[in-house]
Amino acid sequence: MPNKSIQDIFLDYDSKKKEIIAFRLGMEYDKKALDKLICFEDKHMQFVLLKHFKKGIKYRNMFEDFLQIRRDSERYLEYYQNILNKIKKLSEELVLGNSLEICILFTYLLYNGYLSSNGTNVFQSKDRVNVGGLFFVDVAKGNGVCLNYSEYLKDLLITCGYSAANIVNSVHIKERTGKAIAKLQLDSSATGKLSDALMLLEHFFNQINHAFTMIKEDGKYYIFDPANYLLFSVDNYMGGTILNGKGSARFNLQLSHVIGYTDVEQDLLCELICSDSFPLAYNKNDLLVYTDCNRHLLRINNGLIKDFIDDSKEDINKLANLRVRKLTKREMNKEK
Repeated sequence: MPNKSIQDIFLDYDSKKKEIIAFRLGMEYDKKALDKLICFEDKHMQFVLLKHFKKGIKYRNMFEDFLQIRRDSERYLEYYQNILNKIKKLSEELVLGNSLEICILFTYLLYNGYLSSNGTNVFQSKDRVNVGGLFFVDVAKGNGVCLNYSEYLKDLLITCGYSAANIVNSVHIKERTGKAIAKLQLDSSATGKLSDALMLLEHFFNQINHAFTMIKEDGKYYIFDPANYLLFSVDNYMGGTILNGKGSARFNLQLSHVIGYTDVEQDLLCELICSDSFPLAYNKNDLLVYTDCNRHLLRINNGLIKDFIDDSKEDINKLANLRVRKLTKREMNKEK
């Protein structure tokens, strides 16, 4: 049986997946590829896909302004990369063996305020630096929301050699399991304190805009939500299921493509669209076991944590003092 052509494969996709592909081609300004894919579609579908293509162009143009602001802050990216390298070094000193353990280490550092200049971490959206690739600035200032955390974790995992990407849109949590996250606190005498964000974890979210980190390790996949300490399976390109609780996640891959500015993210998002199978890397029991193990590991290696805090303080303080130009409404809405 002859191999299917690209057009035949595209025709077999459902309409939602076709819209995502058209949107991405718009972000790449690739009208020739779009015309080739949609030539066998009916007139209505061609119209719909062209609309999503144009939407992709609009978002790409807007994001170019974000990237320019990011380039204008180039020296601060060096401070950020220094911190990521130091967390990687800490993970190596702790002999962490997989991406899930790095996720656990990151949430521990985040929740205890060790990644901020003031030793706190308040979950809030007020006065955020809403520029893709600079979300780490808010964390350094001691606040932020899910997108700040998921991007920081994504960048850390990429630094550590894993494939990772930001995935956005919504999560519906029906029920949480246990108090695994509370076990990340070392003891009352530990340097720093648990963040105010931890208090928010007592509340359930219902169909809210959200961001989390998709990770690929050894050909297997999972999603980690650093804002809520949740583990998800990747069921398909549309969503996943909470494993350490009850609920589900829905993906907005168009917006994920917009904020996924690195090649690693774009490649992983393409896999999410084109693949039909997503073997699970870690399950609920893995999370519970690694959480307990790392709680003990962090407690007996408190000296390494203090060394990391002292070593990272200067870079974190520099990030906290960054002043980022915000886009005007005209820039946000313009079409080039």
